[in-house]
Amino acid sequence: MKLRYSGKYIIELIPVGQDLFYYEEGFGMQVKFTSAGIRKAEKVTIDFDDGFPGLILERESDKEWLPSSESLKIFEGKYYSKHLDYYWNFELNEQGKLVLKRPTMPDAVMKPDGENQFHYVPEKNPGDGFDQWITFNKTPNGQISELTVWSARVMHHRFVKL
Repeated sequence: MKLRYSGKYIIELIPVGQDLFYYEEGFGMQVKFTSAGIRKAEKVTIDFDDGFPGLILERESDKEWLPSSESLKIFEGKYYSKHLDYYWNFELNEQGKLVLKRPTMPDAVMKPDGENQFHYVPEKNPGDGFDQWITFNKTPNGQISELTVWSARVMHHRFVKL
């Protein structure tokens, strides 16, 4: 079994028991899958042997969010980070996919990863990317007001929709 740790960094897990795997290279990591049915992991517990806090990941839903091109139009627009004094633009491309356009980075196609949430791997150069997620936040009347972005390097940084 392999685990995509961050971006294109893939590690191979060694089976050590029923639904239990281990990895060791500079640090040890134990990965335990807790199942609630045939081939359906509901929870993954990750423990590290170097004192780094462990993780518990739980499945939110079996239902995949597959927005139509029409429904993606609500996310289009210009977003601004006051902290960074930096703008992001989101547009639909010819294939109806949502694309992030930034002045200093190549365009990135957003992949749906939960309702109003997207995943992408920004790369300034091929192969040097890392995972990032974006959640678009709505007002009570359903309009997009802002987005938050997070990764291993960024914790819930906010961009306001202009």
